[in-house]
Amino acid sequence: VLVNPLHLAAVYSAFVNEGNMVKLYLRAGGEEGFWKEQVFTPEAAGEVLNGLYQVVEHPEGTAREAYRSGYRLAGKTGTAQQREDKANHALFISYAPCNNPEIAMAIRITNGYTSRNAALVAKDIMKYRFNLEEENDIITGSATIVAEDNTVQD
Repeated sequence: VLVNPLHLAAVYSAFVNEGNMVKLYLRAGGEEGFWKEQVFTPEAAGEVLNGLYQVVEHPEGTAREAYRSGYRLAGKTGTAQQREDKANHALFISYAPCNNPEIAMAIRITNGYTSRNAALVAKDIMKYRFNLEEENDIITGSATIVAEDNTVQD
């Protein structure tokens, strides 16, 4: 199955819209509405939504690095191996804020090693978009260093 990040963002929109997938557009001014309705029951969407919260909020969640106290980000991590002699591709599909989503993000980093790296990018985008930190503290001109055990190095 071939799916691009925009497709993934469309599918994940159903989890925050009681099973309805929104119409996505790449520029401001697109027509708002649903693309497909009731692709999931509201109950099923709610169950998945709870799992997406846990990916970020649970201490052992695969995107715990994206956690920020006081502001809810939810999503799903993923990695894909293309070749054994190259690093895995990193993926994180997310939305924020959880209680009333305004943005959906599909972060894919070619040869990004681990999905946690993609989750860190999503966290920075969220901080920038919602003015949670000063721009100069977010955009520093250098990448975050992630150790082999996937812990962030300050």
